Amino acid sequence: MSSCPKMRRLPETDLARIAVLPSGNQASQLVKFRDSIIPLNYNPLRKAYTGLLNIQGPLLPDATRPKWSTVRDAVEQNARFPKELETNLSVARGLYKFAEMHDVSGRPETFMKMQLRAGEAVSFLHPAVLSVDGAPVVAFFDPRDSNKLSIKARQLVLSLMHEQLRVPDPDFAQVGLAIIQFGPKREVSDGIFVREPIFIRDTEIDLLPFEEAEEMVASVYSQWRVLLRKGSAARRPAANDHQRDLFEGAVA
Repeated sequence: MSSCPKMRRLPETDLARIAVLPSGNQASQLVKFRDSIIPLNYNPLRKAYTGLLNIQGPLLPDATRPKWSTVRDAVEQNARFPKELETNLSVARGLYKFAEMHDVSGRPETFMKMQLRAGEAVSFLHPAVLSVDGAPVVAFFDPRDSNKLSIKARQLVLSLMHEQLRVPDPDFAQVGLAIIQFGPKREVSDGIFVREPIFIRDTEIDLLPFEEAEEMVASVYSQWRVLLRKGSAARRPAANDHQRDLFEGAVA
Protein backbone atom coordinates (compact mmCIF):
# COMPACT_ATOMS: atom_id res chain seq x y z
CA MET A 1 0.00 0.00 0.00
CA SER A 2 1.63 3.25 -1.14
CA SER A 3 1.16 6.66 0.39
CA CYS A 4 1.40 9.97 -1.41
CA PRO A 5 4.42 11.95 -0.15
CA LYS A 6 3.82 15.46 1.13
CA MET A 7 4.50 18.05 -1.54
CA ARG A 8 7.55 20.25 -1.04
CA ARG A 9 6.29 23.73 -0.17
CA LEU A 10 7.37 26.91 -1.85
CA PRO A 11 8.66 29.53 0.58
CA GLU A 12 6.26 32.46 0.63
CA THR A 13 8.87 34.86 -0.77
CA ASP A 14 9.55 32.63 -3.78
CA LEU A 15 5.85 31.94 -4.25
CA ALA A 16 5.10 35.66 -4.46
CA ARG A 17 8.05 36.68 -6.63
CA ILE A 18 7.31 33.91 -9.17
CA ALA A 19 3.53 34.44 -9.16
CA VAL A 20 3.86 37.99 -10.52
CA LEU A 21 6.17 37.03 -13.40
CA PRO A 22 4.85 36.67 -16.96
CA SER A 23 3.39 33.19 -17.38
CA GLY A 24 6.12 32.23 -19.84
CA ASN A 25 8.82 32.84 -17.24
CA GLN A 26 7.25 31.05 -14.29
CA ALA A 27 8.09 27.46 -15.27
CA SER A 28 11.79 28.19 -15.75
CA GLN A 29 11.96 29.97 -12.39
CA LEU A 30 10.28 27.01 -10.69
CA VAL A 31 12.80 24.61 -12.25
CA LYS A 32 15.62 26.90 -11.12
CA PHE A 33 14.24 26.97 -7.59
CA ARG A 34 13.74 23.18 -7.50
CA ASP A 35 17.32 22.53 -8.59
CA SER A 36 18.97 25.28 -6.56
CA ILE A 37 21.37 24.66 -3.70
CA ILE A 38 21.02 27.40 -1.10
CA PRO A 39 24.48 28.14 0.36
CA LEU A 40 23.20 30.02 3.41
CA ASN A 41 19.95 31.07 5.05
CA TYR A 42 18.52 33.61 7.48
CA ASN A 43 17.49 31.19 10.21
CA PRO A 44 19.95 32.76 12.71
CA LEU A 45 18.24 36.11 12.12
CA ARG A 46 14.74 34.65 12.40
CA LYS A 47 15.58 32.98 15.70
CA ALA A 48 16.69 36.38 17.04
CA TYR A 49 13.54 38.32 16.05
CA THR A 50 12.13 38.14 19.58
CA GLY A 51 15.09 40.08 20.97
CA LEU A 52 15.57 42.32 17.94
CA LEU A 53 11.92 43.47 18.01
CA ASN A 54 11.56 43.41 21.80
CA ILE A 55 8.62 41.00 21.59
CA GLN A 56 7.33 40.60 25.12
CA GLY A 57 5.32 37.72 26.50
CA PRO A 58 2.28 38.25 28.77
CA LEU A 59 4.32 37.59 31.91
CA LEU A 60 6.84 40.33 31.10
CA PRO A 61 4.79 43.10 29.42
CA ASP A 62 7.28 45.86 30.27
CA ALA A 63 10.55 44.04 29.66
CA THR A 64 13.42 46.27 28.62
CA ARG A 65 14.99 45.92 25.20
CA PRO A 66 17.82 43.36 25.15
CA LYS A 67 21.30 44.73 24.68
CA TRP A 68 22.81 44.42 21.22
CA SER A 69 25.46 42.06 22.59
CA THR A 70 22.72 39.63 23.68
CA VAL A 71 21.10 39.67 20.24
CA ARG A 72 24.49 39.33 18.52
CA ASP A 73 25.35 36.30 20.65
CA ALA A 74 22.04 34.66 19.70
CA VAL A 75 22.78 35.14 16.00
CA GLU A 76 26.32 33.82 16.42
CA GLN A 77 25.13 30.68 18.19
CA ASN A 78 22.89 29.69 15.27
CA ALA A 79 25.18 30.56 12.35
CA ARG A 80 26.91 27.58 10.76
CA PHE A 81 29.91 29.30 9.17
CA PRO A 82 31.49 32.80 8.98
CA LYS A 83 29.81 33.94 5.73
CA GLU A 84 26.37 33.02 7.06
CA LEU A 85 27.16 34.78 10.33
CA GLU A 86 28.15 38.06 8.68
CA THR A 87 25.18 37.92 6.27
CA ASN A 88 22.79 37.59 9.20
CA LEU A 89 24.58 40.11 11.42
CA SER A 90 24.51 42.81 8.72
CA VAL A 91 20.69 42.59 8.68
CA ALA A 92 20.40 42.24 12.46
CA ARG A 93 22.47 45.39 13.03
CA GLY A 94 20.19 47.42 10.77
CA LEU A 95 17.02 46.02 12.29
CA TYR A 96 18.22 46.58 15.86
CA LYS A 97 19.04 50.22 15.11
CA PHE A 98 15.65 50.68 13.44
CA ALA A 99 13.89 49.14 16.47
CA GLU A 100 15.69 51.54 18.80
CA MET A 101 14.93 54.62 16.68
CA HIS A 102 11.23 53.79 16.26
CA ASP A 103 10.64 52.36 19.75
CA VAL A 104 9.63 48.97 18.34
CA SER A 105 8.14 46.42 20.69
CA GLY A 106 5.58 43.69 20.26
CA ARG A 107 3.52 40.87 21.62
CA PRO A 108 3.28 37.34 20.20
CA GLU A 109 0.21 36.57 18.12
CA THR A 110 -0.83 33.31 16.48
CA PHE A 111 -2.36 33.82 13.05
CA MET A 112 -4.22 31.06 11.27
CA LYS A 113 -2.81 30.18 7.88
CA MET A 114 -5.01 31.15 4.93
CA GLN A 115 -6.39 28.23 2.95
CA LEU A 116 -6.34 28.95 -0.77
CA ARG A 117 -8.13 27.37 -3.68
CA ALA A 118 -4.80 25.90 -4.77
CA GLY A 119 -5.15 23.49 -1.85
CA GLU A 120 -2.27 25.11 0.00
CA ALA A 121 -2.26 27.07 3.24
CA VAL A 122 -0.04 30.16 3.25
CA SER A 123 0.87 32.82 5.77
CA PHE A 124 2.66 36.09 5.10
CA LEU A 125 2.25 37.35 8.68
CA HIS A 126 5.08 37.39 11.20
CA PRO A 127 3.55 35.94 14.39
CA ALA A 128 3.51 39.17 16.39
CA VAL A 129 1.72 42.50 16.55
CA LEU A 130 4.39 45.19 16.64
CA SER A 131 4.25 48.72 17.91
CA VAL A 132 6.23 51.03 15.59
CA ASP A 133 6.29 54.68 16.70
CA GLY A 134 3.27 53.81 18.82
CA ALA A 135 1.18 52.43 15.95
CA PRO A 136 0.21 48.72 15.65
CA VAL A 137 1.75 46.90 12.69
CA VAL A 138 1.89 43.31 11.44
CA ALA A 139 4.89 42.72 9.22
CA PHE A 140 6.37 40.37 6.65
CA PHE A 141 10.17 40.22 6.66
CA ASP A 142 12.15 39.83 3.45
CA PRO A 143 15.84 39.97 4.45
CA ARG A 144 17.17 38.65 1.14
CA ASP A 145 19.83 40.50 -0.79
CA SER A 146 18.91 38.74 -4.05
CA ASN A 147 15.74 37.03 -5.30
CA LYS A 148 13.79 39.39 -3.07
CA LEU A 149 10.25 40.66 -3.53
CA SER A 150 9.79 42.97 -6.51
CA ILE A 151 7.34 45.88 -6.51
CA LYS A 152 4.60 43.66 -7.99
CA ALA A 153 5.42 40.86 -5.55
CA ARG A 154 5.12 43.29 -2.64
CA GLN A 155 1.68 44.27 -3.93
CA LEU A 156 0.65 40.61 -3.99
CA VAL A 157 2.02 39.93 -0.50
CA LEU A 158 0.30 42.94 1.07
CA SER A 159 -2.96 41.98 -0.65
CA LEU A 160 -2.79 38.48 0.83
CA MET A 161 -1.78 39.86 4.24
CA HIS A 162 -4.91 42.05 4.18
CA GLU A 163 -7.06 39.06 3.30
CA GLN A 164 -5.49 36.84 5.95
CA LEU A 165 -5.55 39.38 8.80
CA ARG A 166 -8.26 41.99 8.39
CA VAL A 167 -11.02 40.32 6.40
CA PRO A 168 -11.78 37.48 8.87
CA ASP A 169 -11.21 39.56 12.03
CA PRO A 170 -12.54 43.15 12.29
CA ASP A 171 -10.47 43.64 15.45
CA PHE A 172 -7.44 44.00 13.16
CA ALA A 173 -9.10 46.47 10.77
CA GLN A 174 -6.98 49.39 11.98
CA VAL A 175 -3.72 47.47 12.25
CA GLY A 176 -1.14 48.54 9.68
CA LEU A 177 0.54 46.10 7.31
CA ALA A 178 4.16 46.37 6.25
CA ILE A 179 6.88 44.56 4.36
CA ILE A 180 10.35 45.07 5.78
CA GLN A 181 13.17 44.65 3.28
CA PHE A 182 16.80 45.67 3.61
CA GLY A 183 19.06 47.86 1.51
CA PRO A 184 22.51 47.05 0.14
CA LYS A 185 25.30 46.17 2.53
CA ARG A 186 27.53 49.06 3.56
CA GLU A 187 30.62 49.14 5.73
CA VAL A 188 30.20 51.24 8.88
CA SER A 189 33.64 50.48 10.32
CA ASP A 190 36.54 48.17 9.61
CA GLY A 191 34.99 44.83 8.65
CA ILE A 192 31.58 45.72 10.15
CA PHE A 193 28.67 45.83 7.69
CA VAL A 194 25.03 46.81 8.00
CA ARG A 195 21.92 46.68 5.81
CA GLU A 196 19.33 49.32 6.63
CA PRO A 197 15.63 48.36 6.80
CA ILE A 198 13.21 49.60 4.13
CA PHE A 199 9.69 49.89 5.56
CA ILE A 200 6.95 49.48 2.92
CA ARG A 201 3.42 50.11 4.22
CA ASP A 202 0.18 48.87 2.68
CA THR A 203 -0.97 52.49 2.36
CA GLU A 204 1.71 52.98 -0.33
CA ILE A 205 0.33 50.23 -2.60
CA ASP A 206 -3.03 49.55 -4.25
CA LEU A 207 -4.19 46.17 -3.01
CA LEU A 208 -5.25 43.51 -5.50
CA PRO A 209 -8.73 41.96 -5.46
CA PHE A 210 -8.52 38.67 -3.59
CA GLU A 211 -9.78 36.63 -6.56
CA GLU A 212 -6.92 37.95 -8.70
CA ALA A 213 -4.30 37.35 -6.00
CA GLU A 214 -5.59 33.85 -5.32
CA GLU A 215 -5.54 32.95 -9.03
CA MET A 216 -1.91 34.03 -9.31
CA VAL A 217 -0.92 31.76 -6.42
CA ALA A 218 -3.06 28.86 -7.69
CA SER A 219 -1.40 29.03 -11.11
CA VAL A 220 2.09 28.76 -9.62
CA TYR A 221 1.18 25.84 -7.37
CA SER A 222 -0.47 24.03 -10.29
CA GLN A 223 2.76 24.26 -12.27
CA TRP A 224 4.79 23.31 -9.18
CA ARG A 225 2.81 20.10 -8.69
CA VAL A 226 3.31 19.09 -12.32
CA LEU A 227 7.03 19.81 -12.09
CA LEU A 228 7.45 17.74 -8.93
CA ARG A 229 5.46 14.83 -10.40
CA LYS A 230 7.66 14.83 -13.50
CA GLY A 231 10.74 14.80 -11.31
CA SER A 232 9.42 11.86 -9.28
CA ALA A 233 8.51 9.93 -12.42
CA ALA A 234 11.99 10.49 -13.87
CA ARG A 235 13.65 9.22 -10.71
CA ARG A 236 11.61 6.01 -10.42
CA PRO A 237 13.06 4.22 -13.50
CA ALA A 238 16.58 5.03 -12.36
CA ALA A 239 15.83 3.63 -8.91
CA ASN A 240 14.30 0.48 -10.42
CA ASP A 241 17.36 -0.03 -12.64
CA HIS A 242 19.62 0.33 -9.60
CA GLN A 243 17.62 -2.23 -7.62
CA ARG A 244 17.66 -4.66 -10.57
CA ASP A 245 21.43 -4.31 -10.91
CA LEU A 246 21.84 -5.08 -7.21
CA PHE A 247 19.59 -8.15 -7.49
CA GLU A 248 21.30 -9.50 -10.60
CA GLY A 249 24.70 -8.91 -9.01
CA ALA A 250 23.62 -10.83 -5.92
CA VAL A 251 22.42 -13.92 -7.84
CA ALA A 252 25.18 -13.96 -10.48
